[in-house]
Amino acid sequence: MSKIRVGLAVLASGLALAGCTNQVGGSAGSDTATPTAPDVTTTSPGSSTKVAPPVRPSVIKVDALDPCKALTADQMKELGASRTARQDADLVKKGKAPGCLFSNTGYFTYNVVLIPNEGIGYWRQGSGNVDRNETQVSGFDAIQTNLIGQHDSCSYWVDVADGQIVYVNYLPIDDMPLDQVCGKAKKGTELALATLKTLA
Repeated sequence: MSKIRVGLAVLASGLALAGCTNQVGGSAGSDTATPTAPDVTTTSPGSSTKVAPPVRPSVIKVDALDPCKALTADQMKELGASRTARQDADLVKKGKAPGCLFSNTGYFTYNVVLIPNEGIGYWRQGSGNVDRNETQVSGFDAIQTNLIGQHDSCSYWVDVADGQIVYVNYLPIDDMPLDQVCGKAKKGTELALATLKTLA
């Protein structure tokens, strides 16, 4: 699979969500089992919405981590990935964030990006061409996204610290059902989180 196709998939996913401006989160928080931040109230003309603090089993500060170490050799073997390649990505219009491709040439690519300067609230408002599903991965609040009407990739955005996200995208080269694509994306996300916990 070419880096161009992977890059376009990542870019499309990021740009599809670029209209979101409602942000939750600031500086990185302390490592606690349950968040202590107060509820955040967002307002618009004629409305007021309370956003619950994020759920995290721990805090993973990603600003100093290497994305190409997000999966161990054993985890790559479990996923069937055989090579890595550094490829940073601009997903939040704040400059490129550290990213890495884990691939099996000609079959699939996992893309892991460590976003140190944007909270998960950036994606909660969504846009017209993206399906968004609030979920959890390994106990962390997360949002699963894919472009409406397309099932050639699936992404997870995981809230790992105040104002910080782990992004994992799975991009197969062959067509497969969306639930299968997202299942593989979730598995890659779970493995990456398990490793990043040990590095943070």
